Amino acid sequence: MERIKIIAISIVVLVVLVLGFYFISSGITKFTGLFVDEDILGDGRLIKCLSEKEVRVYVDKGESNNVLSELDYVDYLPYMDIFNCHNSEDCKGEGVVIEGFTYGLDMSLEELGMVLEC
Repeated sequence: MERIKIIAISIVVLVVLVLGFYFISSGITKFTGLFVDEDILGDGRLIKCLSEKEVRVYVDKGESNNVLSELDYVDYLPYMDIFNCHNSEDCKGEGVVIEGFTYGLDMSLEELGMVLEC
């Protein structure tokens, strides 16, 4: 009888620990996930920002598609103006121009969101 009691207590403790870890990790994920997703990377918010602000991408390569496809923010390029400056004297180099400031092409999606102040 003593053995059955120990096994039952062990199972109850195990279930309580698993449920505790589940709810704690769920709470942490909910808090940090909402912060990252909505405040920095939220699709609707970032698209709205890109539509409201003038964002231009300048590429100075013959094969600009290769360069553009490797960018971290490639999914958001339809909401930006893209210029290929290859063999053009009008451009001063590659970069992302946001409100008159030029940033590097290799910026991450998070950095783009922070620069746009979305």
